[in-house]
Amino acid sequence: MGEIIIKVPEDVREVIDLGLSYKEVKENLGKLEKMKKLQLLKELTNKYGRKLDIPTVREEELYE
Repeated sequence: MGEIIIKVPEDVREVIDLGLSYKEVKENLGKLEKMKKLQLLKELTNKYGRKLDIPTVREEELYE
């Protein structure tokens, strides 16, 4: 059994048995990171009334 260590700013330690392969965990963490970046872009766009020059990107492109 292997381990994946995720560092967070809080002083906490937790063991979670996912029952998934390393590849599945790695791919899903990558998707989560991209989703978080997309959410940040959406928030900035809404905050500035769509005055930011952000190109339109297809959802498929986000996961490449």
